[in-house]
Amino acid sequence: MRGDPLAIPVAGNLVPEDQQNVIAPIAAPTSNLETNVEAAQQPGSIVWWVMLLVLYLTWDVLQNHTKLGEALAPSNVRANVHNIIIITLAAVVGLNGLNVLFTKLAALKIPVVSKAAGTLLPLVSL
Repeated sequence: MRGDPLAIPVAGNLVPEDQQNVIAPIAAPTSNLETNVEAAQQPGSIVWWVMLLVLYLTWDVLQNHTKLGEALAPSNVRANVHNIIIITLAAVVGLNGLNVLFTKLAALKIPVVSKAAGTLLPLVSL
């Protein structure tokens, strides 16, 4: 090697001795909670939830041909909330389960199965 005999080769280049122990500062990672709290504090974030609620109530009234008062009856609200929770849980568990299954099948390197799983993986990736 040419140059300084104490220099350490890094990716084909020589790093001078005075720069060998320099550590670049790393930004502190933010957690998902911090990111979500920042997003929730932005103006207008609650507007989307209100719009979704209005859209859902409008769909309920149009679909069931009921008046708004009947759509807001406690028994109807309870049934609707139950359905929303069940559908959401099924979607979350189903999508994550398929994501894990397709990822594992793609990693097994079985000729036809791995290729098919790798092709289907983007459909369930979140």
